[in-house]
Amino acid sequence: MGWTWRRNTTATNKLPADWESQGHDMAYKIVALVKTYDIPEELVINSDKTALHIRPSTNQTYDVKGVKDVKNLGKDDKRQITCTVSSTTSGDLLPL
Repeated sequence: MGWTWRRNTTATNKLPADWESQGHDMAYKIVALVKTYDIPEELVINSDKTALHIRPSTNQTYDVKGVKDVKNLGKDDKRQITCTVSSTTSGDLLPL
């Protein structure tokens, strides 16, 4: 059939040029607040949210060898739930 295993093409995320210094500045601000207000490490919480897809998909599919545009059915499916992951500076992982 002339098919081969191919990766889909995607755009990459862009970081600002000074992302490292921004991270250091934020860490110094957190340390200053913790010291100023005597906040216990169990109460310093880092949270981030992530999308969990209801219908998981892959970034690979089968297509004809040599084609430039590799299509993947269902790749644009946006059905998802949002999960918040949190942990404390003392190392505790909080429930989702």
